[in-house]
This record gives sequence, structure tokens and C-alpha cells, in this order.
Amino acid sequence: MGWTAPNTALGIGCVFLSVAALSCLPMSALTKVPEARDLQGAVGRPTTILGIMQNLKAAISTGVLLQEGFYLEKNFESYFGATVVDWRKKPALDFRSGYLPAFATSTSPRTIGGSKIEAISATFLYRAEPDKVTAVWSFVLTESSEVDFESIESLYGRDWQLALPELPSVHRKQAVATRPHGNSHIVYAGSDDRQSYEIEFRFYPNATLLTVDVALERKAHP
Repeated sequence: MGWTAPNTALGIGCVFLSVAALSCLPMSALTKVPEARDLQGAVGRPTTILGIMQNLKAAISTGVLLQEGFYLEKNFESYFGATVVDWRKKPALDFRSGYLPAFATSTSPRTIGGSKIEAISATFLYRAEPDKVTAVWSFVLTESSEVDFESIESLYGRDWQLALPELPSVHRKQAVATRPHGNSHIVYAGSDDRQSYEIEFRFYPNATLLTVDVALERKAHP
């Protein structure tokens, strides 16, 4: 995931992730996490795309995505409203991978060619290695929703960076933006000696949310 280097002298690159208020979160705060196996009730089950984005912010800021115990179907339902989990591999203590194809949101699925296409889907991967723990999540929205650029900026703050532009391709033609911030691709990123995060948002030409990519890493104690 490419992004322009943050200007740390100006505070750029420190994402606003506090659940209680929009304040700059040091990476060390991600170590203060609840017990992941007892998370039901920690957040309200979302019924909208915006609610999913709010709970994703909470999951990132509390660090639960870096806990093996988070990767249970009941937590996917509580945090994201996921109603179906397709495990890509039998869960193990050091590895979780899967696909969330259906969510209980107020946005209705589309029907294309006789097939039902959900408004939002997600993939996830959790891996624990001797020297580090990583978590990678990707959300895709199949059509415009109530979540737009301003909604994301309100949730995550204004200290984003523009991602590096993708190389032109004859196989990919981008539609002309119809609103300010249409087709935007922005990144929030930060790191310290033990942890790092990178959160990317891409938007449709009308500036509504298209994709979200999250990459988190925490190194083992020395």
C-alpha cells in the first residue's frame, strides 16, 4: 500500500483514533486492550455502513484486531454486523483468515445478472509469528452509500496523506469525479518502536466510500 511520507514535524501521519474524542493516539495506546474473548457489548451492533466504520475505528484504537481471541463469529457480528463467515482455512491459534460476504445493514443488496451482490463485504487475515503479530482487513462497498469523504474525515481526522498515484493502465479507466474528493485515495499511517498501522480509504467518483484497507503490526517484546 503506497503512501506519501508523513510530515511528523507538523503532526501529519498521526491518525485520530480515540473512541471517546478525536485526539491523536500514540501507538503505545494500542497495547491497552480488553480481553478479546469477552467483547460482546463492547460496541453496539451496527445497522448501517457508517456504524461499521465507527466500530472499525474502535477495533483499531483498542487493538483487538491484533488479538487471536477477537477472531470469533460472535465478535464479527457484534462489531461489524456480519451474518456469514466463510473461513478460508481451519482456525488455528496463530492464524485466522476468512471472508465476510453478508452484513445486517439497512443498505439493500443489488441484483446483477440474477445474482445478489451485497452492499459491503470484507476479508481478514490474522497471523501470530514468533517476532510479531499482524492483522490485515479489507472492506469493499459495491455501490454508493451514506458514507462519503466528509464522513471518514470526521471519524478519523484531517491528518491524512494522499496515496501515491497508481500507474496508468490501458485495462483500467477511471470515471471523472463528480464531487470534490471524488476518486480520492488517502492514507492514515503511523508507527513507533513496537507497532505500526496503515489505513487506506478509496472513494467513488461521487466521493462516497469504495474500499477500506487496514494493516496493523505489533512486534513481540524484546
